Amino acid sequence: MRNYYRESADPFSPMVFFGKEYWTETLPAVALLESLFTKNKRGSDYKANVLVTDDEDQAVEFLVRKAPPDDTHLDRLRKRGMLS
Repeated sequence: MRNYYRESADPFSPMVFFGKEYWTETLPAVALLESLFTKNKRGSDYKANVLVTDDEDQAVEFLVRKAPPDDTHLDRLRKRGMLS
């Protein structure tokens, strides 16, 4: 769970759970994630960066809106000495 164990300076990777019934009833992973983030005082991260939906357009729009600037990931790799 990259988002759960991330450093505070690291970006939160947006998460989309497509199929509300599946992720809330069949395999209730959404309730578990929300509980973990809330209990560790990261509920605002969860609310801002996790989407549960049945709507394809909403999922795509959410991911596009949450995408980091193009150089964000490259900057992180450079800071860690993984790129020159």
